[in-house]
Amino acid sequence: MNRRGKLGFYKEFLAERDEILRHKDVESEKVGCDVGFERALVDWIEKHRSAWREGRFRQQGFRPGFQPRETSNGTVRPGRA
Repeated sequence: MNRRGKLGFYKEFLAERDEILRHKDVESEKVGCDVGFERALVDWIEKHRSAWREGRFRQQGFRPGFQPRETSNGTVRPGRA
């Protein structure tokens, strides 16, 4: 994988982590104590990740139902849905 491909994956990782941390803050506020990262992570994945990723792909110009697939040079192209 080339440097550009690694940076793209890292940016997506950071964006996803930020969403999980926001979710953790919201859930912690609801119950009045810190729910912890792992609990927030699992809850966010189960409830929100699919829709969040779909929205991210649309923002980047990919069609609905897009499944990313990494190529040997680190670029992302449509996979089979």
